[in-house]
Amino acid sequence: MSLSSIEKIDGLFLYLYAKGSTYTSYRNIVGEHFKNDEVSTDIEGLLIKLDRDGYVDTGERTNNRNFDWIKETTYKLSFEGRFLFENSRLCNRPYASLKKTERYKNKLNVAKAAASAANAVIIILIAIFAVCAQRQANRIANGETKTEKTK
Repeated sequence: MSLSSIEKIDGLFLYLYAKGSTYTSYRNIVGEHFKNDEVSTDIEGLLIKLDRDGYVDTGERTNNRNFDWIKETTYKLSFEGRFLFENSRLCNRPYASLKKTERYKNKLNVAKAAASAANAVIIILIAIFAVCAQRQANRIANGETKTEKTK
């Protein structure tokens, strides 16, 4: 069974949270967390999403591999990322928690709009009834009744 994108990004969040304040290279993330499976998951896309959302700090380090100097991007959770992770409603699932909160807010906004519409209808009905009552009061004051027939 394939994991959803939310589950994958939450898993990456958990992995980086467990790493603490240590910067981790892309290669280590792929090897340790994703078990070298770059085909089934857009790992770079997940890291870009975390970075753009402000939950990951990036850095660079230069390594000497086989007498070649190679620059590698490194990642660690930012303060915002740690804060979100530690305060997410769903344990160890910050993005799922954000999605659930967003759905709740959308439902609340729909309910507010429906309540506002109902309130407007009620105000209009009250105004109509007030006009009808005023007309009836005017008729009574003028001595007219509905039972009187005009000649």
